[in-house]
Amino acid sequence: MKPIRLMFVDDQKIFIESLTQILKKVDRGIRVVGAAYDGREAVEALPRCAPDVVIMDIRMPVMNGVEAVRLIHRDHPEVKIIMLTTYDDDEYVKDALKFGATGYLLKDIPIDDLVAQIKSVCTGAVAPLAQSVLEKLTHTMSPAPSGERPEWLDGLSRTERRILRLIVEGSDNAEIAAKVFLAEQTVRNYVHRIYEKMGVENRTQAIKGGRACFHLL
Repeated sequence: MKPIRLMFVDDQKIFIESLTQILKKVDRGIRVVGAAYDGREAVEALPRCAPDVVIMDIRMPVMNGVEAVRLIHRDHPEVKIIMLTTYDDDEYVKDALKFGATGYLLKDIPIDDLVAQIKSVCTGAVAPLAQSVLEKLTHTMSPAPSGERPEWLDGLSRTERRILRLIVEGSDNAEIAAKVFLAEQTVRNYVHRIYEKMGVENRTQAIKGGRACFHLL
């Protein structure tokens, strides 16, 4: 199995160097292939570095992380982008996710959890959100106006809605099975039916659709 190619974008050079050294020690399955210190530099360096995953800060000089996400996702939609920042401001969360970020984590995350999230986004299994970010995002969501309620929502059973909610919160199939007291294969079957009803092809798309109506699940 080839290593995951990782690129860091953060204006704190010491932070990038420290995290690079830590990753070398804790997981040889992740290879740091480049670094940039502002958003514009990241956009220019990305084709040369060809990463699978970008770890992106928000507040940087020259070009901030949200604008960099927009440009990178527009030109390289296959690249997964995880925001890793000190700030859980919901304005930044919404903009970053709207422009194509795969997840939004805070810098106090344990290194083992960060490694797990980097690996998970490469499989499309989980789109990570820090718990405080998820709570803020959920609390600021207002009910969708009539006419904007997705048609697929009424087609979901009570169990399917609960499973979709857990998917949006970041649980994998094994964790969902334990929480809803079902066999993991049964959960997989439910997840497949949820995809069909939503008209999506993978977990990332389901999470994005579920977030838009999280308050209705």
